[in-house]
Amino acid sequence: MKNDEKLTIIYINDFSILVKYEITVKEYFSYENEEGFLFRLRGKRTNYVYEPNNNYLIFKGWDIPLKIERELSSSSSLMNGTIRIGGVDDALEWVKKNNVNEQFNRFDRIVDLAKNPRQKKYSWQ
Repeated sequence: MKNDEKLTIIYINDFSILVKYEITVKEYFSYENEEGFLFRLRGKRTNYVYEPNNNYLIFKGWDIPLKIERELSSSSSLMNGTIRIGGVDDALEWVKKNNVNEQFNRFDRIVDLAKNPRQKKYSWQ
């Protein structure tokens, strides 16, 4: 990864809600054996700090085909701490192939909506 690189991050926030942000990396840092980066949300001017951990899925680029449940359905998302995703044929394999966060190890939390739908149809099916 490099400065001014565009990334998409998907994670479960403190309220157990799955969120997806498109970000731009502003600067990488290393401090006392800790690495991370400053970033901005797409269309915003405030800088935030990211410190690598195992809860974030990180993908290169902004317009990725992978969608979270809230993007695919008009119904509300489940707030149960699962990563409910779809938009591609095999979401779990797509994540394993394209995720650039090597520390992510929570594959057990990923639910592929094509294989485990809560409702009959999503917009991409």
